[in-house]
Amino acid sequence: MEPLQISAQELTALTEELIAGGKRVEIPTRGNSMRPMLSFEGSFVRLAAPTAVKRGDVALYRYPNGLCALHRIVKIQKDGTLVCRGDGNLWTETVKPEWIIGVMTDFCRNGKWISANAIGYRVYSRVWMALWPLRRIAMPIWQARKGERK
Repeated sequence: MEPLQISAQELTALTEELIAGGKRVEIPTRGNSMRPMLSFEGSFVRLAAPTAVKRGDVALYRYPNGLCALHRIVKIQKDGTLVCRGDGNLWTETVKPEWIIGVMTDFCRNGKWISANAIGYRVYSRVWMALWPLRRIAMPIWQARKGERK
């Protein structure tokens, strides 16, 4: 049997429909914006409907132009808008709550599933966000050393 191949837009629409119907969805990750936690290939996330999002949650959201991102919520503003940043990014972006499709409940890294509620992951998440000022300095140096471009 041939594997089913669908576009990113079709996958997003299906993901959104299933999550809205109360299902949890497992999808592969793409891109480097959530490194080092999630790699370009070989990482997966499980998503569920957002209930009350909080700082530190990793959310899948759709921009008004139809593109999607999976980034960490680093701040919730007084007006309810979310400030998000990929773990591997040096910039933040403002996200409206209605753009959120789902929130990560688990992720698979190197073949091992880890719950977003696991104490080790929660510590990692808090430490990673707290290190933001140092990461702004260290990441460009590390990327230049590795020959990476952002």
